[in-house]
Amino acid sequence: MKRITSTLLTLAFATALYGQTTWTEVPLPATSPGSGQLFELKLAGPNLAYAVGNKIPASGPNEGLIFKYDGASWTEMPNPVVGNGLRISSIAPVNTNDLYILSATRTIHHWDGSSWTDISANLPGYNANENFDNRELRKLLAFASNNVWAFGKFFNTASGSGDWETYAAHYDGTSWSSVSLPQSSTRDGNIAGLVMEVDASGPADIWIATRGYIEGPGLTQLGIWHYNGTAWSFTGETIAAAGNVFLRDVDVVAPNDVWFTGYYSPAAGTLTALYVHFDGSTYTYTEQVLPTTDYQRYCIGALNATNVWAGHQTDGTDFTFFNGTNWTPQSTIITNDTGGGIRDLKRRNSCLWAVGYTGGPTAEPLLLETCLQSLPVELAYFEAVREEKMVRLQWQTDVEINSDYFEVQKSTNGRDWMPVGRVYARINGPGPNQYEQADPSPVVGENFYRLQMLDLDGTSTFSPVVSVVFTLDKGFTVYPNPSTGEFTISMGGNTGELLRVYNLLGALVHSEKIGENYRLDLNHLEAGVYLLKSSREAQLVLIKH
Repeated sequence: MKRITSTLLTLAFATALYGQTTWTEVPLPATSPGSGQLFELKLAGPNLAYAVGNKIPASGPNEGLIFKYDGASWTEMPNPVVGNGLRISSIAPVNTNDLYILSATRTIHHWDGSSWTDISANLPGYNANENFDNRELRKLLAFASNNVWAFGKFFNTASGSGDWETYAAHYDGTSWSSVSLPQSSTRDGNIAGLVMEVDASGPADIWIATRGYIEGPGLTQLGIWHYNGTAWSFTGETIAAAGNVFLRDVDVVAPNDVWFTGYYSPAAGTLTALYVHFDGSTYTYTEQVLPTTDYQRYCIGALNATNVWAGHQTDGTDFTFFNGTNWTPQSTIITNDTGGGIRDLKRRNSCLWAVGYTGGPTAEPLLLETCLQSLPVELAYFEAVREEKMVRLQWQTDVEINSDYFEVQKSTNGRDWMPVGRVYARINGPGPNQYEQADPSPVVGENFYRLQMLDLDGTSTFSPVVSVVFTLDKGFTVYPNPSTGEFTISMGGNTGELLRVYNLLGALVHSEKIGENYRLDLNHLEAGVYLLKSSREAQLVLIKH
């Protein structure tokens, strides 16, 4: 992976808005008497979501808080968490009858559709030098009943002076097992390696964001881990930051589209926000000097490359918005926001949901929503061109709004389709935008191709079907030759060939996609000798006017 590149923004907060700011509040069940807060939001599909936090009654101990969304409305769900200072800090839903929650920093409960069970009793220590008392769990992920992850930190006394390191454990539906994670070679003790957030595009693409490690004067390693389905790796990306960087959140849009946000304090009483993006090979980051220490970045969520939001502690602003070029603070959206905050952001179809809590003496759970306007992709053309032993699929869009990605699909009978490749939308907005995808293994006979164009809300449309015919190589014949400018090309059964015409100086003067027994009109060329070249052979022709 390449070293990251950086941008520095020095911004004063103002009430001017940049870009989309149409956030609306979504009603939640009342938690009164008392107050409540939401800290995490997880989806198990477009019509199943959970938001968790705590309730602080007017009297008595705290209670865990779970709101469940069933596709129509939010309802409160009973849970077993009760105790002074307790809350539900993380939730991992598989479905309505398979749900995992983390209370405080140590206890994991499982919901089977009718009751809760504590399944944390046999959580393993990382090694002989680690025990239950010096481990702190922070986050959960679940993909199936036999594929559940728990993340946190542990104090490793075997490292010499003793260091906090990143902790992971895996649950197979029956028991927990410890998972060894590579640790940074640069440890500074304290709470380095503390897991702040995890996210994934699937079970073979998991990302962890943690507190970073000081590498040297003015240098800090970002705390980023990645799991590819087989092994974990520590990225070790280094930035010029005079202080420990807290990466508070990670949003995995796709394996080549990952966002992080956080902050660091270069000096007492100062704070610098950090936004990091990974495009599959390179990390880029933007720093934003903040006027006070009250604007800690807690979460990040991306709808597309030009619509990214960071949520933070609110004392005049609630979000910072990225339009593809600039990060700009937004004016207050939350009523009575002093001391409140946006704590998590998640995509649902073409919308973003934000959870947190209001400010003031009595905090209330908060859910906000913003949505993209859904417009279809305008496809200018889609074509398939044979090039030697492969087919090159090319297309152009004139407009893309709410576009997520294109999937090129192939069929040998025009009925049964299989994927060839996926190409992510480049720019949402006016075009033109040009794309291509190769099929390296066409079959002998007719190959059918189409595009499935998918939007962020999960809807999709298909392009017209195009085809290319492959036969055994037989070359091509040209007649009559010489000619006054019109030729008939016999391709030996092959269609979809790209024929190029060159003059004797080697300059390309004409190209055309041709088929069997194709009439080629070159009357616009001057009299002379020309080279006709296909993917398999070349022939000279003479034009006589």
